[in-house]
Amino acid sequence: MISVDPRTIVLFASILAALMTLILLSVRWSFGELVQGLLAWVAGMAAVAVGCVLFAFRGIWPDWMSIVLANAFFLFSACSWTAGTMRFYGLVPPRALLALVCIAGTFLIAWYSLVEPNYGIRLIAFTAVTSLLYLVQFWVVVRRGERHFVTWFFGGALLLEALTMVVRCITGVVGLSAQSHFFSEDWTQVIYLLIANAMPLVLATAFFMALTHKIHRTLEILSRHDSLTNILNRRAFLELFHIELARQRRHKHALSILLLDIDYFKSINDTYGHAAGDIILVQLCETVKPLLRRSDPFGRIGGEEFAILLPQTPADSAYSLAERIREHVASQVGQGYRTVTLSIGVASLASEEETPQEVMRRADQALYHAKENGRNRSVAAQL
Repeated sequence: MISVDPRTIVLFASILAALMTLILLSVRWSFGELVQGLLAWVAGMAAVAVGCVLFAFRGIWPDWMSIVLANAFFLFSACSWTAGTMRFYGLVPPRALLALVCIAGTFLIAWYSLVEPNYGIRLIAFTAVTSLLYLVQFWVVVRRGERHFVTWFFGGALLLEALTMVVRCITGVVGLSAQSHFFSEDWTQVIYLLIANAMPLVLATAFFMALTHKIHRTLEILSRHDSLTNILNRRAFLELFHIELARQRRHKHALSILLLDIDYFKSINDTYGHAAGDIILVQLCETVKPLLRRSDPFGRIGGEEFAILLPQTPADSAYSLAERIREHVASQVGQGYRTVTLSIGVASLASEEETPQEVMRRADQALYHAKENGRNRSVAAQL
C-alpha cells in the first residue's frame, strides 16, 4: 500500500492555494471595478496558503505558530470569504461581527492549545464556527444567485464544505477524535485531511467560475448600453431594430419609430457646462422610460439624439405617444436649469420591403421638419 506523508499533502495544498491567489489577484487587477468582493477572496486564499504552511510544520515549530496562528489564518479565511461572497451578491457584510467571530475563535483555540490543551474541544470550536460561515455563504449564493450552472456548483461546493465541517464537529462531540491529533492515522482524520486540503481549491474554482460568468455578463451589458444614461447604445438599438422588423413582418404587425432630439442642447452645455448637460440627458431618460412598454427598445443614437422602437404600434398611436413624451419632458426635465423641449420625428413601416435604414431616414426627415418649423413639436413622416 502506497503511503503519503500528510505534511506533503498540506504543503502541496499551500502551493495550490498560492497559485489560486495569484489567479484571483490577476482578475482583480484587470476587472476589479466590475465586481465586488474579489479582494476579500484574494485575502482569504492567501491566508489559506500561509495557514497550510504553518500546519505542515506542526510538531516542529512552536504550538503558538503551527496551531494557534495556523487556525487563526483559516478562521480569517472563512470570515473573509463570507464577506467577499456577500459583497459579490450585493449584500453588505457585517464586518464587525465577522471580526468578532474570528477573534473569539482564535482565543478559544489559543486557550485550548496553550493553557488547557484539549484537541477535542479545539476541534469542535473550529469546525462549528467554520461550518456556520460556509452555511451562511451557501444561503447567500442560493438566494441571491441567478439560476445558472455556476450558481449551483458554487453553492454545492459551499454546502459540501459546511457538511464536512459539521460531520467533523460531530466526531469531536461524540469523542471519536478526542484522543486524536492533526496528523493521526485514524480514518476520520485521514478523510478530513484529504477533504480539508482539497476544498479550498474547489471553493476558489467555484468562485472563479461565478466571477468569470458575472464579468462576462457585465461586459455584455456594458457593450450594449450607453455608459451615461444606461439605455441601449446605437449598435444595440440597430441590432434590435433588425430583429424586431423581421418579427413584425412575419406576423404582419405595424411597427413605428420615434427619433427625439433635445432642442438647443449645445446652448445648454455652453451656458451651464457639460456636467449640467449630462444631468439633463439622464433626467430625460428617466422621464421617458416610465412612458414606454417593456417591449419598446429605447436607445441613445447620438449626443443628444434618442430613438424609440414601437412594435405593434401604428402611426397614429406612435404620434400620440410622441406628443405625450414631448409634453411630459417639457414639464419634468431641466428643473434647476431651464425648460427642456424636444423635437420628435415619427415614422411607421411603409411596406414589407422597407429596411430599417429607410424607416430611420424617413423619421430623420420628419425630425428635420420639426426643427425647421420651430422645434418643440412632433412631426409624422409621410408614407
